Amino acid sequence: MKLVRAKKNLTHQYHNKNAIFGEDEINNILVYPNPNKGCFNIDFGNNSIADYSLIIFNIEGKQIFSLNKISSSIIEINIENYPKGSYILNLFNNKYMTVTTHKIIIQ
Repeated sequence: MKLVRAKKNLTHQYHNKNAIFGEDEINNILVYPNPNKGCFNIDFGNNSIADYSLIIFNIEGKQIFSLNKISSSIIEINIENYPKGSYILNLFNNKYMTVTTHKIIIQ
């Protein structure tokens, strides 16, 4: 499988170039507020939440949070116990084999 990288705004999307899916499947996931104080929301919109999992890394690449089963179309993430700074949120779509990356800033 060859992965293709596409850059849009502050997110990076990696997907299997043989996968077939609509633009909305990738583009309508919202992460807010950003910047934040360690608590933020992920809104999956119309996407099938059963297809997603997520991992958050600190700037050094150490995994600090993961969620393998998404239970709601809008979820609240709380990483207030971690220091201020930049974090990387990877959203995995296991159905289409895509990864969308968001930079999260804790102030």
